[in-house]
Amino acid sequence: MSTEEPLNIMAEDEIFDKEKLIEFYYSTDMRCPIADCDFGGRFLTKTKYSRHWEERHISSVQKYECPIQYCRGVLRRRSDMKSHIKFVHGEKNDTRIEEITLKSRKIVEHSKNFINPGFFVFKGRTQKSVDSSKPTTSTTSNISTATTSTTVTAPVNTVTSNVPATASQVNVTSSVVPSPMVISKVLTSAYNLDDDIQFNVHIPACLPVTSHDISTTAPKPSSSPLISTKTRVNTIEEIQEHIRTLCDLMDKIGRQRETAKGKLEVLRKEGPSLQKEKEMRRKLESENRELKRQLSEVKWRENLFPAEMES
Repeated sequence: MSTEEPLNIMAEDEIFDKEKLIEFYYSTDMRCPIADCDFGGRFLTKTKYSRHWEERHISSVQKYECPIQYCRGVLRRRSDMKSHIKFVHGEKNDTRIEEITLKSRKIVEHSKNFINPGFFVFKGRTQKSVDSSKPTTSTTSNISTATTSTTVTAPVNTVTSNVPATASQVNVTSSVVPSPMVISKVLTSAYNLDDDIQFNVHIPACLPVTSHDISTTAPKPSSSPLISTKTRVNTIEEIQEHIRTLCDLMDKIGRQRETAKGKLEVLRKEGPSLQKEKEMRRKLESENRELKRQLSEVKWRENLFPAEMES
């Protein structure tokens, strides 16, 4: 994203505690984490998601007006303005493009379809890579109630919230970056309720390390033979049969290769003679076409001047 910061991230009539903000990054093929957002698709690139966030989840955005006369173009970034001047207005000189871009006027545009993102804050970057050689651990908090238990594992900051005793169970599947939709559901269900139960939501940087149980006891040797004598004989006979079949196929391929090699040698030797015959044929055809042209010309003259030809 560009260096320009949005003027207002939250709604103007809302006051949020900075400790409760949920910061997240872009991950490949992610959805919008805002529960009230009507866009149900996935974002294949970070640029598409950044534009969606600016258009729908930021109330006031600073943009640039195109300074060229009679042009009503309004763009978010200076780089977009340069591309607009180059491809729409056909300006090829880089110095001229830079001068026109500096003349663009800044305006503040309020989103018409603004959807309050709540506690979520998009950082404008992709998920940071973590060294896979180092084991990582993630802390999860279990909530035990009279009837249900809810375990939430979500993205790298601590968030304090409230959950009612009748909250439904939320199942979280393992992924490279846990979906922020889980956090949105929990926070939505906990809105304007008694703060009798509190828990911390931790957003891990990557998947928790899974433990594997490896048995160190060696298997006991069996007293019975692995393959019976009859089965071993049959297996050897089958292997010998396969070997004989492979040898026959190899001989057949060798004979076919020798035959093809001989035919290619004949074609290589006859190639120059065939080329000469082709050239002679082309020469004769061109001479025949020339004779036909001369004959048609003589006939045309006879029809045009019959008396002169007779004399």
